[in-house]
Amino acid sequence: MKHQITGQRTTSKATTRSLRIVLCFVVCFMATNPVFLALGLSGFVLLIVLAILTLMSMRVVVSGPYILGYALGAIYLITATCTAAYNATGTPLVFAGFFVLTCVTVIQIEYRVAVIFVELATKMFAIFIVLALIGVVYHGIGGEPLFVLTNPDGRDNSFYLTTFSNTVLLVLRPSAIYDEPGTFSFLICITVALRSLLGMSKRFSTILLLGGLVTQSITHVMFMAIWGAWAIRSAGIRRKGLSRILEFGLLILSVWMIYQSGVLDWSIERAIDYYENPWMNPRQRYFDNTLMALKDSPRSLWFGFDQNCIQRLPGCTELGENPLTPLIYGGMLAAWPYYAFLLFAFTSPLYLKNGLIYSAVGVLLLQRPYLMEFPYSATLALMYVVATRGSIRHQSS
Repeated sequence: MKHQITGQRTTSKATTRSLRIVLCFVVCFMATNPVFLALGLSGFVLLIVLAILTLMSMRVVVSGPYILGYALGAIYLITATCTAAYNATGTPLVFAGFFVLTCVTVIQIEYRVAVIFVELATKMFAIFIVLALIGVVYHGIGGEPLFVLTNPDGRDNSFYLTTFSNTVLLVLRPSAIYDEPGTFSFLICITVALRSLLGMSKRFSTILLLGGLVTQSITHVMFMAIWGAWAIRSAGIRRKGLSRILEFGLLILSVWMIYQSGVLDWSIERAIDYYENPWMNPRQRYFDNTLMALKDSPRSLWFGFDQNCIQRLPGCTELGENPLTPLIYGGMLAAWPYYAFLLFAFTSPLYLKNGLIYSAVGVLLLQRPYLMEFPYSATLALMYVVATRGSIRHQSS
């Protein structure tokens, strides 16, 4: 009987651990699925379940570099509490609590599991890219959406045979299983960043990035440029000779052929149009509005703009997504982790071999200032696991 009870406990623990691993992958790479959102399975719900499973499995790391992370998390909760008290609302503390909970929960994943996550994400996004291309062709020949879901922001997200999309430029902008194309592009880029930190094949990472151009994201192109500089520099450190020259010569030739094909016309035309007519660019307009709001309200720098913005209500002035938005939503006391990461990201090339990888991620976060929001905090916590627990060298081809 004793052995039977012990066996049942072992089985139960193994089941809990397996569920925790599966759910952690979903939290990091799939949480913004419109189907999940339509069913009420928001990221917060998934996160709470993951945290409970983590506690049940008794898997909590409290040593090494994580002690510093826990200390910074505690300091952040204190500063967010100050913002909440000043504005007489608990919203900043709620967001801070979920941010800390996300980071603490995800970093409990073992390093080898994190590596498996990256390998699975690589295969998953390769499939998503193929399906996205099929969806683009389907739309291009006149295919109509099979069904439509509504995103939390109120925009329709239509399903075109094999991909969701809520935007059409010259052609359909596919978003795979996500709420928008930008999220799809972001996760592809983060997967490539993780692969690079793990020393995985640059050739397949290049294929992922080229495939990700289907999202028609300008920030994706910027990430590719910085990542390409890192790839060339790292190859110069590790490999010599004619084979390296030929390999990156072929890469440059491939990019040139894509440019000549006209696939990148959308990004070049948008960039030129935004430069010549900055107020036609909604992001420039949002940035200027945010800057004016910070000038008009000195308290915004430390405590947020007003109650509507701090509580994330619809009445908040039109600010959009830009690097100053976190200040409007809570001030520096509630947003300093975001700016601390940007400082680290853009200075890291001066002292880290893989610093350009972090800089490329920093560029992504300039356009999507969601470091402290779900699920972006989860994917970056996974990057913390990869960066602080060593590196696995894979055969680069």
